[in-house]
Amino acid sequence: MVAENTLSKIESWYTRTLSEEDPFIKFMCEYI
Repeated sequence: MVAENTLSKIESWYTRTLSEEDPFIKFMCEYI
């Protein structure tokens, strides 16, 4: 599915970024 593919892309991007100070990442953490 497209949603699962997008989610895995976001997960790998998040793992690479590891910036919890970022408001967008903080939002993604709370959203997921």
